[in-house]
Amino acid sequence: MSGEVFVMGTLGFAVMGAILYVWGYRKARRAPRQLHQRMGQVIERQIQLCLTERPQGATRKEIAKAIAGLSVGNQLQGYKLEVADTDAAAGAVLDRMIDRGIISEQGQGKSRKYVLRLPEEA
Repeated sequence: MSGEVFVMGTLGFAVMGAILYVWGYRKARRAPRQLHQRMGQVIERQIQLCLTERPQGATRKEIAKAIAGLSVGNQLQGYKLEVADTDAAAGAVLDRMIDRGIISEQGQGKSRKYVLRLPEEA
């Protein structure tokens, strides 16, 4: 084996190692944001399911109970996100769903209920 082949092989290996390192670093930096997005989607689906089962509406406390124990994550990489404060998570997602027009809020004070909007209402 000539010296040129050895040097080119070593440089190629170093370049590939650097590319893989940068790819892994960027992926690890994006993971928390992606997990939060996925968690929001999972909570939103669970709220829609909860409201579909209750056409008369559900209170925030009932919705918080429905999303308790939800988690998302990648087991191979060790990232996991689960709902710790169900009331805060429910409130944040409910506000976003109201802004987007998916659900409506009925009642006042502590007797507020959230109802899934029908397609013709939107």
